[in-house]
Amino acid sequence: MVNYHAQRVQTFLKNVDDLDLIKKIKDFRKLDFRNISDSDLDKAIIKVLLYNNKFVIMTNNATYPAGTKFFRVRKLKGSIIPDENLRVLSDFWNPPADKTPLGRLNKIGESLLYTAPINPMVAIKEMNLEPNIFYAIIVYVARSDIKVNIIGGDFDYEANGISDRKAIFIHEIYNNFLRDEFSRDVGEGTEFLYKISEKIAKDYFDLPPRDVQDAWAYPSVQDKSMYNVCFKPDIAKELLELQGAIIAKNIKPDEITPVAVSRGFDNNGSSQFYPIGSDIQIQYFPEIQSLKENQGAT
Repeated sequence: MVNYHAQRVQTFLKNVDDLDLIKKIKDFRKLDFRNISDSDLDKAIIKVLLYNNKFVIMTNNATYPAGTKFFRVRKLKGSIIPDENLRVLSDFWNPPADKTPLGRLNKIGESLLYTAPINPMVAIKEMNLEPNIFYAIIVYVARSDIKVNIIGGDFDYEANGISDRKAIFIHEIYNNFLRDEFSRDVGEGTEFLYKISEKIAKDYFDLPPRDVQDAWAYPSVQDKSMYNVCFKPDIAKELLELQGAIIAKNIKPDEITPVAVSRGFDNNGSSQFYPIGSDIQIQYFPEIQSLKENQGAT
């Protein structure tokens, strides 16, 4: 079957001037993003992403099946359990809006739920945890299939009906630009760089919720072969079931050292904690045992 949409996109991409596009990206990189106005940033992004006033990047959709686990990591205040950062139900979800700084996909005061699917180490590495700090790996399970719109991810051109080398080359220039912006390592004092990815996500990759897109996905800063997935809060609570949290201590890089788990809440709404080896841990977090065995724990 002929994919007429792919043919139109392919024809359009073939007509993009590659040297002109590279120059536009080069000029974009020279801008003073610390002091640029929102309107000027909009214009700068348009200059890169639009050609003849048209957005030419193909949608890159993927689906995480029901049952997939998603992870969020929170630093804890200390070693005393229960911890004040993980006391009530709201502590296990997206942060309060009034405590939300500018982020990869959010404005100041706009609270989103940032997660890593499948592999909790991705979420742990994103936090750049200090040695010996205690942290919580909050675990969610997908209630149903979750559709994500991948920004700057690997693209299967053959599956999408794109075969022309010039078209693929141009699309890769666009895609690499996006990958760089969404996996940029932003440090303290350079948070203003988040304005770029936030605007691109909202203006160009925010497709109809639930019909086409449940969440955004983009490459992890620490492991660019993996993805982070970001949910709007209402969609997250509809599609994700909170399993609880694994409390761990950051002792060795690339290892998880669990010390307790959290599951459920008492009549006052306070989170409940259980030791490793307890019936609750074995029932709801059985992967901890294999984790300990694989890491040589006793």
